[in-house]
Amino acid sequence: MDYLSVRGMGKERILVVAKENGSYGLTLSGDKPVYVQTVRSSGPAYRAGIRENDVIIRVNGTSVVGSLHAEVVDMIQGHESVTLSVVDSTNRANGNLGSPISPNNNNLSPRGSQLSLSSSLSSLSIRGNSKERITAPIPANTDVVRQLQNDKIHTVHLMVEQEQRNVDQLRQDLVRHFTRKRQTDLDLATKRLDKLKGKLENLKRQTSMLNSRPNEISKPTLTMLELARPE
Repeated sequence: MDYLSVRGMGKERILVVAKENGSYGLTLSGDKPVYVQTVRSSGPAYRAGIRENDVIIRVNGTSVVGSLHAEVVDMIQGHESVTLSVVDSTNRANGNLGSPISPNNNNLSPRGSQLSLSSSLSSLSIRGNSKERITAPIPANTDVVRQLQNDKIHTVHLMVEQEQRNVDQLRQDLVRHFTRKRQTDLDLATKRLDKLKGKLENLKRQTSMLNSRPNEISKPTLTMLELARPE
């Protein structure tokens, strides 16, 4: 299934989801593309706007339409918060996406029993050691690198806005009724916000350097994958 056919399923939505107690509160299934099988009611994914049968087309700005199940899980699990671009697949029941593949189901929580994060990493590690693996990336076109960088900036900007709203709400709650837990939650949220702002400024500096020296792109692969690197 190509990107255009996926886009034709419904309107694309960009949603930022933050873990709660180590869980996003959703279960994924399928390959190429991966879709949302279940969403826990009132969980972080549900509150962000993710619904059952949504097809995941990008993770933190990176297209995953042609990615395997384990690869998508690994990209999502490595972060405390993630930006997902999804489309509503109302045609899955008609066979456009096929039925759920049980071995590939994965609950993105510490107790996910069907496919653990460690098994995902192991399978990716095995594939990474294959002799058929392409070891040298194809040099990126300047316009492509610039567009990817702009996508990263847009993604982190959305994450900053959401975390800022979270911090503002926690401050209001703390003023109304002080508790140690609320103070701790506010301190943690403030640290996350500062970290995201730092990432945003770093990406903006990289983009400024790229625009000033368009013919001197150094290590584009490392630059583009910076956000996808686990903390």
